Amino acid sequence: MSSHAKYNIIKKKNFVFIVNHYAGEVEYDINGFLEKNKDTLENSVENAFSKSTNAIVAEIFGAKPVIDDSKDSKARLASSGATKKITLASQFKNQLAELLISLNAARPHFIRCVKPNAAKVANNFHGDMILKQLNYAGYSFTCFETQTLRLFEAVRIRATGFAYRKPHLQFFRNYKICVPEKLRKTLDDEKNFRGSEACQAILDTLSADLDFKDIKIGKTKVFFRANQLSALESCRSRAIQSTVLQIQAKIRGFLARKLYKRLKVCFILFSLSQFLGI
Repeated sequence: MSSHAKYNIIKKKNFVFIVNHYAGEVEYDINGFLEKNKDTLENSVENAFSKSTNAIVAEIFGAKPVIDDSKDSKARLASSGATKKITLASQFKNQLAELLISLNAARPHFIRCVKPNAAKVANNFHGDMILKQLNYAGYSFTCFETQTLRLFEAVRIRATGFAYRKPHLQFFRNYKICVPEKLRKTLDDEKNFRGSEACQAILDTLSADLDFKDIKIGKTKVFFRANQLSALESCRSRAIQSTVLQIQAKIRGFLARKLYKRLKVCFILFSLSQFLGI
């Protein structure tokens, strides 16, 4: 075992060994190792082992009392307040399951924090320390199974796929300002909303700024890559800026005409007063 490439020991620490994981070297202390990672067996399993015809197996589990795992027995235990011992591993497993249920029920956004230096002071960046965190730090996600990816690998995978997706109605609401007003009025009907047709009209309008290889319209959502998101947001920003300028022009024109009418009235009254010698 000592010659294994993934295993190492510390000579000064007799009770510590090192396992070289993909994320770097991790130290393990054997003191209390079994107690921390021991998980209790199900009652039915213990009962089956205690009744084993193998003398050694029966002796190992024979000292333990046979526990009735029936519904009536569980009800009696619950009413008497007796509970099954919860180990550290099972407690962590239950907490992780509850956390995953909460995360899957929401739409979380994660922020990866990187420690710039060990001294925790401002304006002090250690490149090696930051690079090590980016190489070794990972995040977990749940799809059909829980996996852990390195940060660089996660960024690469996200960049190659259609990382951004929006439902048809949300996509149309966000970018309908880029469509000409006449076309927008014909498509802006939520009761009879034609999702794929409305989204396609937006893409056709912005065809000069977008690459259709990186945008796909599905049955219920629009899928696009990160570079197309920036292009869409840029078109949206220009359309908003143009609309804001039009609104400003209308308001400034209204205020200017209002001021002109007031000045005109004042001028007429002043001229009249001069004519009458008042």
